[in-house]
Amino acid sequence: MSHFLPVLVSAMVVLVASVGLTQVPLFNVLGYELSLVMGVIMPFVLGFFWITKADLRAKWFGTAALLLVPPLVMLVNMAFVRNCSYLEGLAFYALGPVLGSLFAVGLALAVKSSVKRWAKTLFVLAYVAVLLLPVLYLFYATPQIFFFNPIFGYFAGAIYDRAVEIDSCYLFFRLETLVLSSILFLWGLRKWHVLDISASQQAKLIYIWRLVPRWKRAMVVLIPLFLFLWAKNDELGITSSYEQIKHELVPIDSAGHWYASPAVSLEEKQAFKSRIELELADLKKVIGLDAVPQIEIFIYPDAEAKRRFTGADRTEFTKIWRNEIHITAQGFDRSIRHELVHILFGRYGIQPLGLSKSIGFLEGIADALETPDFDWTQDEYSAAIVALKLAPEKLETLLGPVGFWTGLGPKSYTLMGSFTQHLLGKYGIEKFKAAYADANLQGVYGKDASALMADWQTSVKKITVSPELESAARFHFDRKSIFEAECPHLVAKRLRHAEKALQKKDYQAAEEIYREVLALTDGKEPEALQGYIQARLFAADQKPVLYAAVFAEVDTLVRRLEKPEPAIFTIANARLWTGYGPKDSAVRELESLYKKHVSFNYDVAIQLRLAMVREGVQMKMLSPLVSNEDRLKLIQTELDTTASQAKKQLLGFAMGRQLASQYRYAEALSYFDAAGAFDQPDLELERQMGRLKACLALGKFDEAKGVAMQASAASEKTVGTVAKRRYIDGLLKL
Repeated sequence: MSHFLPVLVSAMVVLVASVGLTQVPLFNVLGYELSLVMGVIMPFVLGFFWITKADLRAKWFGTAALLLVPPLVMLVNMAFVRNCSYLEGLAFYALGPVLGSLFAVGLALAVKSSVKRWAKTLFVLAYVAVLLLPVLYLFYATPQIFFFNPIFGYFAGAIYDRAVEIDSCYLFFRLETLVLSSILFLWGLRKWHVLDISASQQAKLIYIWRLVPRWKRAMVVLIPLFLFLWAKNDELGITSSYEQIKHELVPIDSAGHWYASPAVSLEEKQAFKSRIELELADLKKVIGLDAVPQIEIFIYPDAEAKRRFTGADRTEFTKIWRNEIHITAQGFDRSIRHELVHILFGRYGIQPLGLSKSIGFLEGIADALETPDFDWTQDEYSAAIVALKLAPEKLETLLGPVGFWTGLGPKSYTLMGSFTQHLLGKYGIEKFKAAYADANLQGVYGKDASALMADWQTSVKKITVSPELESAARFHFDRKSIFEAECPHLVAKRLRHAEKALQKKDYQAAEEIYREVLALTDGKEPEALQGYIQARLFAADQKPVLYAAVFAEVDTLVRRLEKPEPAIFTIANARLWTGYGPKDSAVRELESLYKKHVSFNYDVAIQLRLAMVREGVQMKMLSPLVSNEDRLKLIQTELDTTASQAKKQLLGFAMGRQLASQYRYAEALSYFDAAGAFDQPDLELERQMGRLKACLALGKFDEAKGVAMQASAASEKTVGTVAKRRYIDGLLKL
C-alpha cells in the first residue's frame, strides 16, 4: 500500500486542480489557459512522483492515469460549458502538460542519478529554476512578452490579444524539448537504481539494458543537436532580439533610438518624430520632471509584425524598466502619449522595474494624462457607465489585477483614468507620485480606497448623462470581456485568418471563414459579419448580377446583431458605391444611424455621404476596393469637370482629408481653406480640425491659434462639446 501512496497523493492534487478550474471562466474548457496552468502543476507532480520510492508499474500506470484526469474532467464539464474546439484543446494539452511532464520526469531521473541525498530538494530547486529563470530573463532583457518553456510549453503574452494558436514556432520548440528530455533520460538511466526495480524486473527489461552502454554515443549526437536547435531560436521565432527588430525597422531620429518601417514616407516619419518630441516636452512640464530619459520606440508597420517580434498583436505596450515602447503605426496617434506616461512615471514606481503595486494606478495615470478622447471625456463615459450599472459593484477592486483584468478592458481603463484625474485635480500630482509605487492611499491621502472611490463616484454622478452619451457608452462598454465570451480564442484565430484571406483578395476563402465564425457565434459576432459583408460584396463586384442576393442575405443577418451599427453603415455605404437599388434606402439607413451618434468619425462619414447624395457626387470613390491614389484621381477629375460650387466645396473637403491621411499637409491645408465653411456642424468641425492639424504639422503656430478658436466654436454645435474642446486645447498645448 505504501508504494501506491504517492500515486494517490498525486491523483488527489491533479483532480482537485482540475475540478477547481471548472469553476473559473476561460479555464473551464480544455484549451490554452487550462493547458498553461496544468503545464505548471502536472510536470511538478509527476516529476516529484517519479523521484519518490514507488513501484515502477505504479509509476507508469499512475503517470498515464494522471495525464488523463484534466481532459476527462473537462470532457464531463462540456455538459455545462461549451467547448468550441476540444480537439485543438487536446493539442494544446499534449504540447503543454504532457511534453512538460516528459521533461520533468527526465529532470527527476537525472537528479536522482546524480546525488545520493537531497534528491527531492534539488529537484524542486531545479524545477523552479527552469520554470522561472528563462522567463524572467527574457521578460526583463528582450523585447518579447511571449515565452516558450520546457515545462509549461507556451505563454502567449498580452491578455487582451484573443487569438492564440499552435504555430510552427511551438512545434519547433517542442522538438527542442524532446531532444533535451532525451538527454536527461539518458543521463538518468545510466544508473539503474533510479527506477527502483528488482533483479527480476531488470531481467524482464533486458532489452533496455542493452541500450545502456550506448548512452554515451547517443549523447554525442543529442547534445550538439540541442545546441544547434537552441542557436536557431531567434530564426525560428522561439525567441526575439533587438538585432532582428532593428534589421527590419530603420531609425527616424538622428540618435538612432526611434524606429519605423522603411516603407513609410518621409512625411510620416517626420510626423512620428515631431509628435514624440512635442509629447515629451509637454509631459515633462505636466509631470514636473527635470529631465526625461532616453527612450527607445519601435513603430511596427502592422499588428502582425509586432506580434512576430514581441507576441503582442493588438496590444500596444511598454517595457518601463528598459524605457522602450512597442507600438503599431495605426495605433501611434491614439497610444503614444499613454505609453510615454508609463515610462516617465517609472521613476516613481518600485525599482528596478518602475511598476506600481496597483495595476489600476499603473494604467490609471497613463489614461489620465493620455491624448484626450475626441467624443466624450473619461468623466462623462464614467458617469454613463455608473448610471447604466455597467461598473463593478465594488469599484476599489479595479485597483487590483483580478478586478482590473477580468472586466472589459476599455471599461477598466476608462474608470481608472477618470478616478486618477479626480485624484490629480483634487490633491495634485505630487501626492499621486508619493502614492504611486505602493498604492498607499491611506498613508498619502488620509483615506482608504473605498472612501476615495466614493468621493470620485459622487463627483461623476453630478454629470448629466444625455441620450447621446448613453448611446455611445452602451456601444463601447456594454460588451462581454474575454472571460465572459464563448470561444474567444477560436473566434479570434478564425477572424485573423479571414482578414488575411481578405487582404490577399481570396474572397471565397474569407467568406467561408467568416461564415464559420457566424455559425459558431449564432450570427452575433459583429466583426465576422462586417468581414462577411465585405467578402461577399468584393466578390460580387466582379459579378454585379450577384448584388441582389448579397444585399438580401446581409439585411437578414444584420438583424441578429446586438450592436448592428458598424454593419448597417457598411451596408448603406455599399448601396452607394455599388449603385445597386434606390439611394433612398441607403439615405434612410444613414439618417437613422446618425441619430445614435456612435462616434464623431461615424457622424462625419454619414454626413459626408448624405451630402454626396444630395450633390450628385460620383460614389465610386467610396468603394474600399479603390486605392488611395485612384481615389485622389477620381476626386480631382470630378473637381475639374463640375461647375457646382456646392459640389466643389464637398470634393475639396474630401480631397483635403485624403491628402492629410497621407501626411501631405501643405496640399491638404490649401483644399480645406478653399472649401469654405459648411452649414452642417460635423463637417465644419472636421474641416477646422483638418486645418488645425495641418497648421501645427507645418509649424504655423500663430495661424493655428486662430483656427483652434474656430474649431472650438464649431464644436459647440456638435455632441460631446466638452471632450472636443479639451482635445483642441491639448493640441494647442503641444
